[in-house]
Amino acid sequence: MRSQWKLPFINFVALQEMKQKKKSKIKTKKNQPILKKRGDIVTPGLVNFTVKVHNGIKFVFLHIKEIHVGYKYGNFTITKKRCIFKKKKK
Repeated sequence: MRSQWKLPFINFVALQEMKQKKKSKIKTKKNQPILKKRGDIVTPGLVNFTVKVHNGIKFVFLHIKEIHVGYKYGNFTITKKRCIFKKKKK
């Protein structure tokens, strides 16, 4: 949790890149902005926008909703694989 006296961390370079791509009419999976920093905070200007967030292994698509505003991007990506147990033979 970040201290209250500090401002929320926002990556302005990534934010400008997202706004430029939002203005472009072409919407493809390759055109979506890529975020490697999971510690950035979701801002209200990016609602109804899809970004790629790195989870340590690959990029995961994240569609930003109003509920996500104020949280970090890393809260919505799973970073660990689920443990699968093998069944024992009888």
